[in-house]
Amino acid sequence: MNTAIDISQYSGEVTQTQMQAVRQAGCSRVVVALNNLPLAQRQLKAASSAGMEVEAYIYLYFAQSVQARVSACLAAIDGLGVRRVWVDCEDERHTLNAQSLAQRVRLARDAAVAGGYETGIYTAAWWWNKWMPGVTEFSTLPLWDAFWDKDDDLDPVKYGGWKVPAMSQHTNDTTFAGVWCDINSYEGGVSMPPPHQPGPTWSELLAHAQADIDTARRIIAG
Repeated sequence: MNTAIDISQYSGEVTQTQMQAVRQAGCSRVVVALNNLPLAQRQLKAASSAGMEVEAYIYLYFAQSVQARVSACLAAIDGLGVRRVWVDCEDERHTLNAQSLAQRVRLARDAAVAGGYETGIYTAAWWWNKWMPGVTEFSTLPLWDAFWDKDDDLDPVKYGGWKVPAMSQHTNDTTFAGVWCDINSYEGGVSMPPPHQPGPTWSELLAHAQADIDTARRIIAG
């Protein structure tokens, strides 16, 4: 089992020296929150310079424009060696139903993939079962499960169509080698980022979606 930490604006500035200490303490991956984007860029650079695998996550504010937020986040990490972008589903400050939430998660996922990134879903059983019960369309993506049992294993899950998470956030609000973070476990070796290959633009994605809608309307109309 491997160790990863996730850091955010609450971790503050981190240096390459600090990230080297984190790596020497047994952590091979750092996942950075894309909230304060200038800070997140510096955190990613420090971790990457220390030879660590770097990933990022985007907290979705469902009552706001997903397109605008994701576009800004992806632009901020371009060229920084990020391998995977996790779509963070835990926001409760909205009144949307499961169908509307799934549509927004889908937009975020498609944008990350179009940007040339691997992607996955960060969430927890309590949130998914409350807000998106029965939605299983994302189960083909890796799950980063928030389950704070402080055990560095991958406990089975029973929501969203997933069975076992790809990564488990088992300890929150703590320190690792002096860095404020959450601690996670995952299986598999360290894989360094592939060459960045941008995909279709937002306009192209929307055009394809509109074409599908027009085709469906013609079929229904007979």
